[in-house]
Amino acid sequence: MGLGLVLMLSPSSVLTLLTGLTDDGLAVFRFCGFTVVVVGWFYFIGGRTGAASFALATVADRVIVPFACAGFVLSGQLSIQLVAPLAILDPILAFFAWRMWRNGEC
Repeated sequence: MGLGLVLMLSPSSVLTLLTGLTDDGLAVFRFCGFTVVVVGWFYFIGGRTGAASFALATVADRVIVPFACAGFVLSGQLSIQLVAPLAILDPILAFFAWRMWRNGEC
């Protein structure tokens, strides 16, 4: 999660490792940082709870993802084509995780 936060909040720090990145490249690193933070959060909660029902923790985050993706697109940092799959699939996966939890399947 720490690496994800660094990439998301300060993508220019990547310039010390990679040179020649344009602003578009930094936006991609910021978006990668966002996804690493979200996935890291899932693993952190899953590891702390030790329960199969930790999938329910993913529901709230997955509902927030389209709004974060919209922020990247509206600010002009990323194209809609890059973030659309994540913005569409995450709420669908959230619905199925919530439904499985509600039906006692996890």
